[in-house]
Amino acid sequence: NGEVFPVSVESISTKNVKGGHPEKLTLIANELSKVRDKYNPSIVAYERGFSRFNNSTQAIFMVVGIMKYILCGIEQVSYPPSTIKKSIAGKGNVKKDVLRDAVLEMYPNVEFSNTDESDAFAVGLHHIKVTKEGNDGA
Repeated sequence: NGEVFPVSVESISTKNVKGGHPEKLTLIANELSKVRDKYNPSIVAYERGFSRFNNSTQAIFMVVGIMKYILCGIEQVSYPPSTIKKSIAGKGNVKKDVLRDAVLEMYPNVEFSNTDESDAFAVGLHHIKVTKEGNDGA
């Protein structure tokens, strides 16, 4: 309908957190709580997990668990990574930088600090596309 909405693109860095998973997960939980309180979202779209590297996969699933807990009561939908990539970049197996470039081609004024932010933006774009098309996007 041509409406313009403000966009905020941010990420949570745990690089400087002293300690292990508990301290990092606490920071993530606190930051997600701030986002929830600030924006009061009605829906959360996220990339469905996948198993590739055991330690990384376990850490990601812990973060997803924290996200699901902190955002409990808010509708949550997940999409497979390959579906998001195909929807936004045309192929389901593109690398992160190719996906970022596809997003920037559509939205050249959006700034990303890293490819995780552009990945998350792509998830949102895919969700909007699926919602407009009236299918489940999986």
